[in-house]
Amino acid sequence: MVILVGSWHSLSHLFLFLCVQLIVFGGGAHASSTSNSNSADTCGTLELFQDDYRGDIAVTIGGKQCQRWDQQSPHAHSYPPETYPAAGLEGNNFCRNPSSGFRAWCYTTDPNVRWEYCDVPVCGSQINVARSKS
Repeated sequence: MVILVGSWHSLSHLFLFLCVQLIVFGGGAHASSTSNSNSADTCGTLELFQDDYRGDIAVTIGGKQCQRWDQQSPHAHSYPPETYPAAGLEGNNFCRNPSSGFRAWCYTTDPNVRWEYCDVPVCGSQINVARSKS
């Protein structure tokens, strides 16, 4: 994957993005979470912050079960499926990214933990940072 510096609003935004990617995706147990398949049923693309993921992972990185998107308990939220019909939230508790955050996530069924990121495999290849000509 290529991330063009010129396509970011600022260098500080790019730096923040790269730092979060290193924290969330880098090293340890999550280093093998790259999928050679490019199917939205099995992985989410990093360029889209996994907005395209439509698989059935329903457990967070911390091992918490995901709350159904059409339920408001134990955590009330502003992502009902009818408001975000293209986000893949209808009738499930699968990890998604309707907020266009840094990666797929979900609200948890644990009343003490509102939400967590999910270990959805990343589609594609390595991250390459290149400078655009502008």
